[in-house]
Amino acid sequence: MVLEVHTDDLVAAGAALRCLGGRVSSYAHQLDHRVAVVATGVEGEVGSSLTRAWTDVALALDDLVAGFEIYGRALDEVAARYAEVEAELTARVPP
Repeated sequence: MVLEVHTDDLVAAGAALRCLGGRVSSYAHQLDHRVAVVATGVEGEVGSSLTRAWTDVALALDDLVAGFEIYGRALDEVAARYAEVEAELTARVPP
């Protein structure tokens, strides 16, 4: 049985996930400002409701960003472990 793992692809996917997380985070920060401006311009319960709703969305986006980071690091760790296993197996195979 042949098992072929492309560790470079895993590392690239991890980097892409972390980059995506950075973009989501940046967009969330932009929305923070926009929602704050709108909420201050809306009086009463509507403004308060908007602020509370955005807080929930912002927390969810923070969790999403953290998930991208965790998944990206996990792919890096899997790639590193496969590289270690490959090196160990290669060292055991006679020339």
